[in-house]
Amino acid sequence: MQAPVELAMLSTAVFLGGLVSGFSGFAFSAAAGAILLHVFEPIAAIPLMMFCSIASQTMSLVKVYRLIRWRELAPLLIGGMAGAAVAVPSWPPSTRTRSASLSASSSRATRSTC
Repeated sequence: MQAPVELAMLSTAVFLGGLVSGFSGFAFSAAAGAILLHVFEPIAAIPLMMFCSIASQTMSLVKVYRLIRWRELAPLLIGGMAGAAVAVPSWPPSTRTRSASLSASSSRATRSTC
């Protein structure tokens, strides 16, 4: 595509992703990716979506940080950390290896068909 069209599509995708994320608090990548992955290669679109999503969530956290009631949140954080500490080591190593290889092979297949 030509540069002005790509820039317009990029702007539209980021705007719609921000709009959805602003209303729901998440899903920037889902909304923006619906457009970006049709215009750009995944190798360029995915890091852009991740960066914008993290930036959006960071800005939201900065705005609401002082409103967080840490004493009420502490049991949830402790429970989540305890659950992750038990669950993650219990995953069989073959699952982690297999999912990484599946991810790599699917991205190669996507690049070869685009």
